[in-house]
Amino acid sequence: MLDTADNIELFCNAGQRNVQANISDACLRDLPWLYMTDKLVTRPAVIVGGGPSARSLIPIIRDMQNHGAVVFALNGAMRWLMAHCIQADYHVILDARPQNADFVVAHADPHYLLASQCHPDVFYRVGDKPATVWHSHID
Repeated sequence: MLDTADNIELFCNAGQRNVQANISDACLRDLPWLYMTDKLVTRPAVIVGGGPSARSLIPIIRDMQNHGAVVFALNGAMRWLMAHCIQADYHVILDARPQNADFVVAHADPHYLLASQCHPDVFYRVGDKPATVWHSHID
């Protein structure tokens, strides 16, 4: 088994000081936090990140959701799914840059899963929509 820490070089695109400030801000918000539990979930999950291959999977994504799968949209995939008449159940945002607030779609109604390092503008744009905060396990 490969250890990804030895094989993938990671770079922070927002600056460590900015990330720390974002995390401090998120910790002060009155939002629930995501915790690992031993609750077993038996529904399939569809994670949509975009890219050219996703286009051919639209019918499969739609069919799986119609049969009970939970759809997770990553970043800009939310808007892309909506353009194909698919409403994601969850919208996951991790990136710490302020422009990621543009990923939040005003007329969408998913549950937001926001990394604590997300910029305050993302939280502001989400507003009072359902949201849960989580800590990513990266440096």
